[in-house]
Amino acid sequence: MECGRFRRQVRRRQTISKTCSLALLVAAVAPCARVFAQNAQPDITDRRLSNRAGAHSIPLLPAAHPEQTHYSAPINSTRLTVAWEASDALPWGNPGAPRSPVASPLYAALSGDPPPLVAPPPPPDADRLPARAPETVPLTSSAPPPANTPATEDRTGTLATRGEQQWPEIRLGGFFQLDHVNYSQDLASRRTYGDMQDGTGFRRVRLQAYGSLAEFTNYNIILDFAVAGRPSFLDVWGEQENLGRLGTVRIGQFRQPTSMEGQTSIRHLEFLERSAAFQAMDPFRRVGIEAYNTSEDRNTSWAASVYVTGFTFLAPIATGNVQQYGTLGDTRYGTFIGDNGGYSTACRATHLLWYDEPANGRYLMHLGAGYNYSRTGGNGGPPGPINGQFYIGRTIPGVFVGDPLTPGITANGTPFVANTGNIPAKDFHYFHVEWAGQYGAAHFQTEWLGTVLNTMTAGTIFLNGAYAQAGYFLTGENVGYNRQFGVMDYQVKPFTEFFGLDKGICGWGAWEIAARYDFLNLPNAGFTPPPAAAVLAGTINAGTSGANPNPGTLNMASFALNWWWNVNTRVQFNYINVWQASDFAIYGKSYTAIFASRFQIEF
Repeated sequence: MECGRFRRQVRRRQTISKTCSLALLVAAVAPCARVFAQNAQPDITDRRLSNRAGAHSIPLLPAAHPEQTHYSAPINSTRLTVAWEASDALPWGNPGAPRSPVASPLYAALSGDPPPLVAPPPPPDADRLPARAPETVPLTSSAPPPANTPATEDRTGTLATRGEQQWPEIRLGGFFQLDHVNYSQDLASRRTYGDMQDGTGFRRVRLQAYGSLAEFTNYNIILDFAVAGRPSFLDVWGEQENLGRLGTVRIGQFRQPTSMEGQTSIRHLEFLERSAAFQAMDPFRRVGIEAYNTSEDRNTSWAASVYVTGFTFLAPIATGNVQQYGTLGDTRYGTFIGDNGGYSTACRATHLLWYDEPANGRYLMHLGAGYNYSRTGGNGGPPGPINGQFYIGRTIPGVFVGDPLTPGITANGTPFVANTGNIPAKDFHYFHVEWAGQYGAAHFQTEWLGTVLNTMTAGTIFLNGAYAQAGYFLTGENVGYNRQFGVMDYQVKPFTEFFGLDKGICGWGAWEIAARYDFLNLPNAGFTPPPAAAVLAGTINAGTSGANPNPGTLNMASFALNWWWNVNTRVQFNYINVWQASDFAIYGKSYTAIFASRFQIEF
């Protein structure tokens, strides 16, 4: 009731405002229209003046009224009369006479007083005085221009530079994600991963400074205070635009152009985390140089990069993990050293089969593909956790709450649910294909990813995975599309923001339901099953924690309910089902159910 009363009051005020505005406009225009109509009759004097002065000559004839002046202009043998107050600047003005406000038709209309009706001057007649000769009104002032004093020069310079862009341009942004998670495990899941602990924590807290240093030079600095490192380097780069066919060239640490999910901002995902296949196989952020561009019609985009894959800093061996060295995924400090490894390359291209321009992408169809070649890095010693030059692919189950310094250890948070173990390897080829589309409030996105890994101990092995997700907005909105990078952008502006009054909710924001299926196959690279003691260790170092491998097949089914309060605030609910069939019989097949939620603010 309160919301309905509020809306009716708003509509009533809008109607009253429009009615008053229209009445004022009519009152202001009507007097002028009456004066024009009275003086619009053909006049013989005007006709003679028009014939004598020419068809385009407009002599000005002042009226005799002391407070108003009428100008009569012959235009096509029709008298046009305009009235205004006499001015001191006019040659026939009376400086000493008091001025009457009702002499202005507009003022009279606004004040309610009737405007004075002044009859046009009649033609010369024997019974009247002869008409005054036409007088010329100077259109420009004869006064000398003001002197160009220093104060005038300063004001001129200020006006000239007021509209210019000032460099450097500095903007601030950021976001945080607060997650909560509850687990439900069967016996095999507990035996494999240990007792997963429910928890609440900040998944990401990031601050960003970005902007331009010149017209075509941009920069970006993002630090995260919630992931390992606290803070950690994320996207730190500078770029130069408008370089011909190269488009834009970027240098620094950035997300490599490898997949659609990789190019989508973590703050604009449809689910809490990226897919399992992405986490297990994508190189993601690295230090390098990249060129990217779009076609003239912006339907085609491409990007290519060269980056380093050297050895990074080691974590203590006692922790049982090597997170600080990573062939895949993020790095904390953006620093790579080592004699082995070197340079890698990545490229990606996308194309829009159709894109509804008038609807700003509400209807579209997208295709894309990418390729990556990477060399593993090391310090020259034998491959392994100490010297590097190995490959490790692993994934979390669609959510993470725990200590980011020791991920994968169940006692410290969400464990890895699939893990290849440390595989000595020289290089790998990683490629993918992608497909996405949108039809009004419905949309979908899918990718298939594969890796050919050249190992030093087990020959060539093949890893692959895929995901498919779809969503529908119950409130009718649609997701965005970033044409510069060719990705779906799940930052949504609700038709009606979430808000309320004292006695009820008047706006409910945007609501979306979504579902995703994940598949991941991580084959065994010649490892033997761990001893029973490692399994029974529970939360200390069980299953996939640390370096203990757990290869096999992973299937996940996730369901999401997303609620946007406004374009910068959202709440997400995920229900995740995890089935893992380990290649090691001692682990067997396990099932884990997860309920997770997130509150996110960005600015």
